[in-house]
Amino acid sequence: MLLIDTSVWISFFNDAKSHAAAFVEDTLLSHHGACINIVIEMEILQGIRDDRHYHTTKTYLEDFQYYPILGREYYDLSVEIFRASRKKGISVRRSLDCLIAANAIINGLTIAHQDRDFDLIKKVFPELRTINILKRVQSPRI
Repeated sequence: MLLIDTSVWISFFNDAKSHAAAFVEDTLLSHHGACINIVIEMEILQGIRDDRHYHTTKTYLEDFQYYPILGREYYDLSVEIFRASRKKGISVRRSLDCLIAANAIINGLTIAHQDRDFDLIKKVFPELRTINILKRVQSPRI
């Protein structure tokens, strides 16, 4: 199951010709499981200024599986991710990315993203499964 990060959704909604948009469309058309969580939905929706666009996007996102509502263990792991990264000299820019990573680790999800924080977290928590859309595009396909 793919947990599609805010960084991918923003490109999807803002630029229909972006690599992220193509990735989301391919994922949805191939019936691979795609999900979001409440943090990702919050990040997407809080950036929308136009009321009509906000309501349309909110309705669209409601069709995706939420995986799952976040409990205490997610917050505890999020703090552990942030602190362990800092101890290794790695600065995660946004603590919410630690919470998204904790959601993925606990539930065995793969994060599809365009955000360097997840690549940094993966250095400290190799069990985090990720697909960096930008690196995927830059790498030649065999």
